[in-house]
Amino acid sequence: MKKLIGSLVVMALLPMALMVGCSSSNPSDPSHPGGGFGTPTFTATPIATAQSVQAMVVLGTAANYGVLSATGITNTGATTVCGGLACTNPSVPGSIIVICGGATDVNNTAATNAELALGAAYTDASHRTGGAVIPAGGDIGGQTLYAGLYTDLGDLHLATSDMTFDAQGNSNAVFIIQVTGNLIVASARKVNLINGAKAANIFWQVTGYCSLDTTASFAGNVMAHTAVTFNTGASLEGRALAQTANVTFLANNITFP
Repeated sequence: MKKLIGSLVVMALLPMALMVGCSSSNPSDPSHPGGGFGTPTFTATPIATAQSVQAMVVLGTAANYGVLSATGITNTGATTVCGGLACTNPSVPGSIIVICGGATDVNNTAATNAELALGAAYTDASHRTGGAVIPAGGDIGGQTLYAGLYTDLGDLHLATSDMTFDAQGNSNAVFIIQVTGNLIVASARKVNLINGAKAANIFWQVTGYCSLDTTASFAGNVMAHTAVTFNTGASLEGRALAQTANVTFLANNITFP
């Protein structure tokens, strides 16, 4: 009888031992594209189920532009913007090709008003509360995000694999991601939009800068407090909106959402 009880105890503890053994983490990899960030803290499962419904972030006149910068826009190579561009500083290269009927407003009242509108939208998004918390240094690669509010506690990376926004059949679904550090997208990473999700309804409120590495394919309205930087071949379906610094291009494509 004692042997039987002992065997049953061992069998009961074995799954727990296996679970503990699977919880170890990998060391950080400073050579990874996008910089020396620590170990991703997520597994490839949804961060959370659908969050509370969020109202649209109103961009005002900033919505008229695919690219908006406070201090300057720089470009090397063939960059195409489908949608207008605006800058409150006269530093805008003529090598950027603006198509799809977008306006170009440089160092004028329209550009100034658009920057003010961006500031209001940024403040609105940053003051939303009650979202699912993303741990500091998180990697959203492999994640599926549903409509709602998400708050990152540090730098946010899209590194290990692609990610998905799922509107679950609601074409009006709004996604807001608050990033309290920098937003860094690794080379060749992609954002997928499914079940009615729209780039126009995705808002990345970034306290620092946003960097898209080579050939990354991103989506949404990037509202960076500082700069937005595109490396060679990176593309965006959405808007690159820099509140206090430059937008930098290196042979990229921006598509109005």
